[in-house]
Amino acid sequence: MGGEPGKRQVRVKVCGFTDPEQLRQSAALGIDMAGIILWEGSKRAVNDEDAASFSAVARECGIDLVGVFVDEVPDQVERCYSDMGLAVAQLHGSESAEQVRALCDRGLRIWKGLQMSPGFRNDDARTYWEAGAEAVLLDAWHPHLRGGTGQEVDWQVAARLAAQGRLVLAGGLSGDNVENAVRMIRPWAVDASSSLELSPGHKDITRVGEFVRAAQLGVQQEDQRT
Repeated sequence: MGGEPGKRQVRVKVCGFTDPEQLRQSAALGIDMAGIILWEGSKRAVNDEDAASFSAVARECGIDLVGVFVDEVPDQVERCYSDMGLAVAQLHGSESAEQVRALCDRGLRIWKGLQMSPGFRNDDARTYWEAGAEAVLLDAWHPHLRGGTGQEVDWQVAARLAAQGRLVLAGGLSGDNVENAVRMIRPWAVDASSSLELSPGHKDITRVGEFVRAAQLGVQQEDQRT
């Protein structure tokens, strides 16, 4: 999103695209980043061949394409990053800080996804930031799913993390609550997937537009208070 110099901004990512045309429509509504799932275990998985279409649309529309990986070997992540023209690799499994550091040292922009599991610690995020991750994505925990659960994270914990480094807030965000989330948590970016769908991978473009507008409004309201 554009904005006046010095004004705080929040970046908007919509994840789980399976249709390049829906990505194009969403870009026209103002999203900054689009996520594609490169993990076969997801209902929203995109194969290597289809990823080229998403990359072409993302370049045409001037937005960043984020590839989501789950416990993929670093060499494969690097290959996909290069071959698919990804702007960011989002690691959403149990990848170590050492793996994050190795990929960052190779010149990749890395986000590390963390689920707010029962054993979650704030220091986990700091470890990945220190390893070179551009951002940490905080998502809700589910015993079997890696994302797209529609469940919210603890906003108080999220706010503390957002004050320490670049936080991408995910987990249960929609056009109904993202305005308050942006105002209260002050994340670097927000991310939504399942709440903006008619079915897995099929976006409701109206909901996407509502999500973008609500996120922007959250920043505007904050600016008016400060």
